[in-house]
Amino acid sequence: MAPTPERAPGARPPPAPGWRWGVLVAVSLAMFGNYYVFDALNPVGPLLEGQLGFGQAQIGALDSAYNVAALLVLLLGGVIIDRVGTKRAMVLFGAVTAAGGLVIAFGREYPVMAAGRFVLGLGAEPLIVAATTVLGRWFKGKELAFAMGLNLMIARIGSVAADNSATWAAGLSGYIAELQRARSQVQVVDEQANQELLRTQVHRQKLQLRLQQTVEGLSVVAISYYVLGLVGYLAKAAKSLPGLEGAHLQPDVVVGIAVVPVLLGAAWFMRRLRRLAD
Repeated sequence: MAPTPERAPGARPPPAPGWRWGVLVAVSLAMFGNYYVFDALNPVGPLLEGQLGFGQAQIGALDSAYNVAALLVLLLGGVIIDRVGTKRAMVLFGAVTAAGGLVIAFGREYPVMAAGRFVLGLGAEPLIVAATTVLGRWFKGKELAFAMGLNLMIARIGSVAADNSATWAAGLSGYIAELQRARSQVQVVDEQANQELLRTQVHRQKLQLRLQQTVEGLSVVAISYYVLGLVGYLAKAAKSLPGLEGAHLQPDVVVGIAVVPVLLGAAWFMRRLRRLAD
């Protein structure tokens, strides 16, 4: 029998399996609710059209409000998680996500629901990052991949539950009857409504393409910024190398000369990365 490795002095003992799997269940339930609230927009789309008079463009904008918020907060959310810790981050982003869901649930006007979707995006995406970090700290070795897979599976069950809410929640309230009535109205729309939907989808695809291009542009700027900083440090260090003391090497000039090549290289790298991903 192999000897048990000794812990370093002052190190905490490893958590009991019950605690670790309990944490996995808690995190997975949070992710279940996260995915459910996000995916609940599509099933109630006909209801929004029938009862509240929303158009397809407005419903698409509700989806875009979440994506814009997620884009703005993801990097900052990672910094917050590192600063305050995973436990506080889970509570913080979970509360923001719940607040966004409540605003969406009780809001009947379009600006209110759009604000709720935006708040939901501010909390839901960093919550995913925090949940992944929690699992990485509580599970090690071969259990980590299984724990993450189980967590994602439960989260996706939330998506399935949202998509099929018209079936499993039929006996809860009169909500389903209203939803079915709205769906019946959607089924009798004419060709003009279908063409409007098609134009809206094309417009959304263009917006998503612009958003992707914006993200790539920001990535090029960020990569170039850090690379140019590294070039500046190298130039400053080179001034003190033997044989270069009298060369009058100016780090600012070196960085200025490197700006264009670095930007072109970063743009080429992002384009190459996108092609590999496609």
